[in-house]
Amino acid sequence: MNDPQTPGMHRATETTETPGPRARRAHGRGGRSASRWAKTRALLAGGLVLGVGGSVTLAAWTDTEWVWGGADGGGDMATASFEIEQNVWNGASGAALWRDGADETNAGQLNFTVDAANLIPGKTVYAPMQLRTKAGSEAGFIQLNGATLGSNPPAGAQTLYDALQYTVVTGVDKAGCTASTFTLPSNITAQQVVNAPLGTVAGQRIPLAAGSTGSAGTAVDVCFAITLPASADNTTQNKAAKLFWKYDATLA
Repeated sequence: MNDPQTPGMHRATETTETPGPRARRAHGRGGRSASRWAKTRALLAGGLVLGVGGSVTLAAWTDTEWVWGGADGGGDMATASFEIEQNVWNGASGAALWRDGADETNAGQLNFTVDAANLIPGKTVYAPMQLRTKAGSEAGFIQLNGATLGSNPPAGAQTLYDALQYTVVTGVDKAGCTASTFTLPSNITAQQVVNAPLGTVAGQRIPLAAGSTGSAGTAVDVCFAITLPASADNTTQNKAAKLFWKYDATLA
């Protein structure tokens, strides 16, 4: 007697097959293709990451610009000069001799002639001088201060100082600054001091023109006159005093 077969089992037995070589080859190709694509995507992704990283680490192109401060023509920054000099006509044979007189030790001597050592009441003595800026100096003004006694004055010097009077004018040259030629200028601006005590400060400043490269400024003529008034009494006899005047110069 034959055993009956279950239909479902029979169908299962019929449909269960071992894949053939062609099917296995097809399956193998698909698997390898998928694997390669996955690897490619991974490499591409890795390449993108490396590319971004590389752009960050590359230095940007740069440039610099420097400037420096100077004068037109390429000169360095620099300051101007302001310097004054004097001429008291004490060169050889009374010629001009320009010099600095920055302090009492280096002061130029005003030449009031020999009569300055033998004053009598009513006598006036004169001395010319000049002032100017040095070569290359800026323009400026110069202010005459009142006279002062020198250091360690002899006995009686103050008595003579108090008795003397002085006059200072501009625009009167060497030839016009003598007892026989002097005339008080009518121009008020030229009258620095007129018949005043020795301690009197000049009423106005003297303008001095600028010097140019290699040349000093135009000289200004100045004339000093010292008078022992006719009213001087016996206390002024046989007295001596060394007098100093100081000019203060300022930039224009």
